[in-house]
Amino acid sequence: MSVQTTIIIPYRNRQIPRLSNLVNSLRQNGVTSDFMLSDYGSDFVYRNEVENWCNSNSVTYLRSETEGHPWNKCKAINNAVRNVTTKYVVTTDVDMVYDCNPISYCEENYCEKTMYHLTCLWLPQDGDKSKADNGGHAHPGGYQFIATSAFYEFCGYDEKIQYWGFEDWDWPNRLMNAGYEMVWLPDSFKFYHTWHPKNNDVTYRPDPAAFETEYRLVSNFFEPKLPQKNWGSLTTLSDRPILKLLENKPDVHLVYEPNTFQLKDIIESLLPHTLRKKFIIIDFGTRTNTFRPKGWKKSLVHKILGTMPEKIGYLKPSNKNINFDKFYNILPILSQNSLLDYYIESDLSRVYLLFE
Repeated sequence: MSVQTTIIIPYRNRQIPRLSNLVNSLRQNGVTSDFMLSDYGSDFVYRNEVENWCNSNSVTYLRSETEGHPWNKCKAINNAVRNVTTKYVVTTDVDMVYDCNPISYCEENYCEKTMYHLTCLWLPQDGDKSKADNGGHAHPGGYQFIATSAFYEFCGYDEKIQYWGFEDWDWPNRLMNAGYEMVWLPDSFKFYHTWHPKNNDVTYRPDPAAFETEYRLVSNFFEPKLPQKNWGSLTTLSDRPILKLLENKPDVHLVYEPNTFQLKDIIESLLPHTLRKKFIIIDFGTRTNTFRPKGWKKSLVHKILGTMPEKIGYLKPSNKNINFDKFYNILPILSQNSLLDYYIESDLSRVYLLFE
């Protein structure tokens, strides 16, 4: 019997043990579906490691050359869907571990215009499954089984949702608004989200991206079928000329202290038109400053613990540096006006720009 389902894993810069635990847990529970890892721009070290792992473990490796672009789970999933030939697709996160085989159940019980989900159990740091918290029906993105044709009918996930936000709800909301039914499998189907330190949205996601996600969620509710041209198209090396220039000396190098970025500096760097500079680097400074209680350095706690509280995040970041937020807000305008390519450092401290 031919394989009916492809399991899609959107991925960027994650540890191999997580990926291995996910794939092995499904195979150990009798899953015989194809696997496809959709790598959305992992950096050099992770890329080589994950590609080698995939080749050694019969997992199809698909790469989009988007290193230095914002994380885009929607594009990562769409890219993969465009490259599968099976009747059904499952999307699942790399942090998941399964104690069941939901794919066989979904294939055998599939009804038209239906999407199937699993209730996520959240593991504590020690991995004790008996202590896992039930996430209820709040996280449909951890596991979804659906006909591949749904992506072609509705033009896939909304690729304008960058970084992270409500993409896991935007897609099922659009489908339900078009007459699809959301079905949650019985609680006897157990799967778990492996613990990891929480990402700090203040640090890693600019405010304009968060606001755009909320806007897209509401807007898409009224328009299930998106007007997305070329959805799921892969970004290739020929689309990324800036990758060859990252070590080069720029035509303009702008450096800012926190919260001092001026939009006029971008304009002045690009004018007059006939003298437009091509390669620009902008240093925005550290994304956040660390809050330390008054007298921290002299306190007994500091003498005993040293820098440990800072390393484990006890001293919380504050005084967010919004230099990058201000730049990110105008990035779409620059992209429409002679910006060929860009590269953003993962900590949002620096950006490289290449203009025509």
